[in-house]
Amino acid sequence: MTATLGVTTAATTLDVATASLDVATTLDVATASLDVATASLDVATAGIATLGGATLGVARVAAALNILLLLVLVGIWGRNYLEIRSKHTLGSAVFALLLLAENALALFYYLNPPQMSTPALRAMMYLQILEFVGIAFLVYVTWD
Repeated sequence: MTATLGVTTAATTLDVATASLDVATTLDVATASLDVATASLDVATAGIATLGGATLGVARVAAALNILLLLVLVGIWGRNYLEIRSKHTLGSAVFALLLLAENALALFYYLNPPQMSTPALRAMMYLQILEFVGIAFLVYVTWD
């Protein structure tokens, strides 16, 4: 009877050791899965940061160019107002000053960016580019 009990105890010990090995293997697999998930998250975050950085750079350049072009327009329209005293010229100069303030504020935020999603950055960049095209056309027709 003692021999049977010893075999049963040895088998139970073997089962416990096997169960411990199975738990350790499961733990290793879970840790490996966590490492892969973390690596995937790091790669995704790096992609967003790179895209956001390039998008932010383009938006900065567009805002800075807008500021330069608006300074040209304010100069031309301000000089014309002093010569002609037309309400239309005054309205154009005031509009350019307000647009200049908007672009200066935008450039400030592009240089000190808050946390923003990539789609929001991309939309703001497109708006700055469209604004640049419009202002450049105004400079072209005004300069003539």
